[in-house]
Amino acid sequence: MSNPEYQSQEPKVLPGYFSPAAPPPQAPAQQSAPHMPSPVRPYAAPQLQLNPTLGTQPIRGATFMQALGRFYSQYAVFNGRSSRSEYWWIAGATTGLFVVSAILSDITGGDWILGLWAIFMLASLIPSVAVTVRRLHDVNLSGALACLWLVPYVGFIAVWVLAFLPEKAQGARFDK
Repeated sequence: MSNPEYQSQEPKVLPGYFSPAAPPPQAPAQQSAPHMPSPVRPYAAPQLQLNPTLGTQPIRGATFMQALGRFYSQYAVFNGRSSRSEYWWIAGATTGLFVVSAILSDITGGDWILGLWAIFMLASLIPSVAVTVRRLHDVNLSGALACLWLVPYVGFIAVWVLAFLPEKAQGARFDK
């Protein structure tokens, strides 16, 4: 019953075009990622650094740039200690800016210069209190004594007198 003329023959298709002579095309093999991310590690406390410029240790004999950098890098850090040089560079700079602003305001007759100084002092209020608290810690006094600033006329003088005191080893209790 089979017709020899009509035998099942493979269709004549050019190789490479899904013909039985050629295998179907395959997607290129995926390459493994060159760098797989490391597994997630649980949170660990940061390692303590012994570099005094980064921690809560005071920098003895700090330069103006070190004191200024520490003033703004520890913007609102109220624990730890500050050396006399750190404190007095900042106190001298702000006092000097005030004197220059007052003189320029008198010469030019413009109150806008004192307004700029007031804006600067508002922006520097928190770090000024922070460096004062840290300085009082270095003298082994409570940082709450910085509130003496609020006493009219004599408060800042009392804080300055306390800031002149030499550091005490017992102040290390404030290094947390």
